[in-house]
Amino acid sequence: MTSTGKQKMIDCLFAYGPLMPGFIHFPLLGEVGAVEPARCTGQLFHLDYRWPVLLDAGEGTVQGQLIKLRYPRDVLKTIDDLKGFTEYDPATLDDLRIVKDVQTAAGDTVQAYCYVFPAERAEFVKRVGRLIEDGSWQRFLVAREYLGSAQK
Repeated sequence: MTSTGKQKMIDCLFAYGPLMPGFIHFPLLGEVGAVEPARCTGQLFHLDYRWPVLLDAGEGTVQGQLIKLRYPRDVLKTIDDLKGFTEYDPATLDDLRIVKDVQTAAGDTVQAYCYVFPAERAEFVKRVGRLIEDGSWQRFLVAREYLGSAQK
């Protein structure tokens, strides 16, 4: 078998924040295919001035959705613009797009694009962010709403 040198583009996105269905940025994904619950390793933090951030480190589990993208190139460009992602200087960026192994509810492992906070800025996140212990931003928001302003 001969290789053409072309790699198949990954067509899945792991969303753990406002890119999930029902949240503000989901419509940016356009027409999508299957959406299913999934998880990956890492630590999820809530920063009060913005959305959740994922640190690609630690022993934790982050809960989210695996989304099959119909037009991955276009969608990734849109999300990259939204998140201010460029591939050049991770020390100054808020989000990096990486390929990460994600586990589906059925137990399958799938490679998906995922936006993570740069490791170079992890100490900042740990200092100002709130660790979401169970890794679910959706549950965090529900609990925060019901617990009232003392927990905000």
